[in-house]
Amino acid sequence: MTGPIRVVGRPVGDDIQVAVDLTEAALKFSELGVTKKKGVAGQLNAEIRMADEGVDVPQIDMRFGNVRIAGELDYNYEKA
Repeated sequence: MTGPIRVVGRPVGDDIQVAVDLTEAALKFSELGVTKKKGVAGQLNAEIRMADEGVDVPQIDMRFGNVRIAGELDYNYEKA
């Protein structure tokens, strides 16, 4: 990723809801064969849950152009 992003977050219970404006950023996901050029409208929304053992992101939704990538992520500090 290159270029600036704008991040807005707010607490919701034990979670943090995050919205990221990707419009001014350029992205490249080589493994997926997907790129986003700077200036193309894009948004990432996620729900983040912090824990002592890691970070749980039960909801990720990223969209730009005709691309949509959605899923979840579980990152464990011990296994990193």
